[in-house]
Amino acid sequence: MFSATLAALLIEMPRSRHSPLVRPSSGGPRRSAIVCPCDRRPRAGTRTAAAEFGLDLEDARDGSTLTRAGMWSATLRTPRCRAKLPRTRPMSTLPSGLAIPDSPLANEATELLREHASELLFNHSIRVYLFATEHGRQRKLRFDPELLYVAAAFHDFGLLDNYSSPDERFEVDGANAARQFLGAHDIPEDQVQLVWEAIALHTTPGIPRHLRPEIALLNSGVLLDVVGVGFDEFPAALREEIVAHYPRTRFKEDFIKEYFAGFAHKPATTYGTVNAGVCERFIPGFKSPNAVDAIAGSPFPDGDAHG
Repeated sequence: MFSATLAALLIEMPRSRHSPLVRPSSGGPRRSAIVCPCDRRPRAGTRTAAAEFGLDLEDARDGSTLTRAGMWSATLRTPRCRAKLPRTRPMSTLPSGLAIPDSPLANEATELLREHASELLFNHSIRVYLFATEHGRQRKLRFDPELLYVAAAFHDFGLLDNYSSPDERFEVDGANAARQFLGAHDIPEDQVQLVWEAIALHTTPGIPRHLRPEIALLNSGVLLDVVGVGFDEFPAALREEIVAHYPRTRFKEDFIKEYFAGFAHKPATTYGTVNAGVCERFIPGFKSPNAVDAIAGSPFPDGDAHG
C-alpha cells in the first residue's frame, strides 16, 4: 500500500511564484489583509493522471482544471476561497492544556489557512502542530511555538493551486508563501529562514531531526499524522483528544488525492524525494530518473586508470 511504502521511506529520518498572501496597509502600524487569489487563472491539470487516480477533471472554456475529488470547484466562475469550512472548534486551548498560540501573527495564519485550504488540510495542519508541540515537550526541547505554528499552518500551501509554481517542489512553494507572509510582518530574517527551512524540509528523510527544534518538530508532527511514525509512543488519550477536535474524516483516502493533485502537473520536481513514488503509482508510464543513469550519462569523459 501507498502508506506502508511511504512510511518505510520516511522512517529513515524523523505566478509570480504564488499569489500575494498579505498586503501591507498604506499608513499607521504595519498590518496585513487577506488577499483573495481566485481571480487568477487556474492551472491546467494532468488529464491522464487525474483519470487514473479517480480525480474529477473539469472542462471549462477558460481552461482545464484539476479539482480535489469534488471538494472544490476550481473554475474561474466558482472561486474556491471563502471555502465553506466549518468553524471546527475554537482556536484556543484543549482540555488537556495543549494550546495553540493566541497572537496576531498566529491568528492571521489561522485565517489564511481557513481561507485557502480544504477542511482536510486545515485539520491536518492543526494536528501537525499539536503533535509537534507534544513531541517538543516530551523531548524537553526549547522552541518558538509561534514560529512552529506558522510553519505548520503553511507547510502544505504548496499543494494549493494558487500557490503552486510550475517548476518548484511543492515544499518550496509552501516555504515561499510563508516567507512572504512573515516578511510582510517584519519578522527578522533569521526567523523567516527558520520557518522556510522547516517547511522546505518537512518531507525529507534523515535530515530534519539533526536541525533546529522547529525544523525537527514540524517533520515529526507530519510523520505522526500522515504515516503514524511514533503512534504507539504518543500518549493515547492526548492523541484521541486531538483527533476528536480536529477529525481525520476519510483522511487516508482523501489526503492521498489532495497530496498527489498538488504536484501531478510537475512530476519532474519530485526527483529524489518520497513524492516520486507517488507519481510512479498514479501517472501511467511515469518513471522517476535513476541516479545511476544520471551518473553514467554525465558529459565528462572518464580518464584511463593511469590518468
